[in-house]
Amino acid sequence: MKKKLIFDKLMIEFIEQKNVYNLEMNSDIADWLDEMEPDSRFLHFVYLNIYGVPVILDEALEEAYHGGDTSKFNNIGRLTGYYIPFEEILEEGEDPVDVCDAASADLEFVASIIQDYYEENESMMFSASLFYIDELEIDEQYRNNGFGSKVLQELPCLLNYHKGIEIDDIAYYPVPTRCSEKILTPYEEALMKQTAYKMNEYYGGESAAFQMSKNKIISLPRNYSKEGINEMIESEKNTPSYPEKYKNNDLFSFYEKNGYKEFNQTRLLIKGL
Repeated sequence: MKKKLIFDKLMIEFIEQKNVYNLEMNSDIADWLDEMEPDSRFLHFVYLNIYGVPVILDEALEEAYHGGDTSKFNNIGRLTGYYIPFEEILEEGEDPVDVCDAASADLEFVASIIQDYYEENESMMFSASLFYIDELEIDEQYRNNGFGSKVLQELPCLLNYHKGIEIDDIAYYPVPTRCSEKILTPYEEALMKQTAYKMNEYYGGESAAFQMSKNKIISLPRNYSKEGINEMIESEKNTPSYPEKYKNNDLFSFYEKNGYKEFNQTRLLIKGL
């Protein structure tokens, strides 16, 4: 028996961040942009609430619906994520992976995979923008009604209309069903070490290039040369980020039904628009 639909409309409410910009009276126009941290300048965090609107509305609810008054309706879920403008970041001479790393380790991991994805088509790399879904959650009692799918379908249009954001791809990384200690692949270890080198250089240490030229890599279980690290990175790009048995099959099925595909066994799901 088909489940009775309790809501036949949704309301989407964007929760806006508070933004403060410091302007010096004697500064050149837009100098304040150069003073911003790259992650604050380029990455746009998005938070939206999802409300269900009943099939039958009385006059008061009808007025609230058309007037945008979400307080009269059930909050049934939420979506959070980041807009990552690869094109803009690269044009400004920044590294998208480093910019995302400043926001969070999870976002850095996603950006490193996305960069590999874009580099398979170099013409795409310099005209690409991505929206990464951090979380899309429909409350349990409202699931299996198509609400999550409808939000995914409308997301590019919502971002474009409300935020002026045009995206080429949407991505989502499903967490494993079992939390266990992560065993890093040589690829991931090499990336972590190179990030440490860059941070050391930023804080006045030896240059990353000089450090990478050293034969001994202290944090790895054995000694690797720079050439060895580069070789590992190339050979390990397709290493799954967690075992197949820990995949959330229901979640993978939901996103795949909505047009997302896993990239190179990385567990990252991507949909091109």
